[in-house]
Amino acid sequence: MTYDRSDVFKNREFYDHLASISKSDVLHYLNFNYSSVTEFDSACDSICDKIALSIFHLNIHSLNKNCLDLYQFIQSVTLDFDVIVLSEIWSYNIDLYHNLFVDYTLYYDLPLSSCVGGVSIYVKNTLNQHETTDFKMDSTDDCRLENIWLEISKGLQKYVIGGLL
Repeated sequence: MTYDRSDVFKNREFYDHLASISKSDVLHYLNFNYSSVTEFDSACDSICDKIALSIFHLNIHSLNKNCLDLYQFIQSVTLDFDVIVLSEIWSYNIDLYHNLFVDYTLYYDLPLSSCVGGVSIYVKNTLNQHETTDFKMDSTDDCRLENIWLEISKGLQKYVIGGLL
């Protein structure tokens, strides 16, 4: 069973506004439905051969607390994500999570003055990858933020992937 986001929020004004001002048709093709793992897998099966780079993002709200749920979810879907971006990882026991996903490398940026916040990116080891500071934004007292930027190559394509909180 899928749930349309409009059923949850009962208000599509923001989406409708974006669609009306966009010069691209891309918003019309996006699906904002909730879906089960089976429905997600079925949707991915039909487009899997068209995916150049698969990226998953989640606000994990503490990797320390929710790592097992994340691991179970990633194991339950058939799509093998190239990149997993997590926001609000928090800074508790972060060194324990380098090996959460076999065959992935973990990059992260933690908050300087709090335990809450932080971003991380897991990247498959089969991809050429390196951290870049070309896009790094500094955190200030007025604007605290964490961000990590990677350059990733898959085949002949190069990508810049960022996590920002």
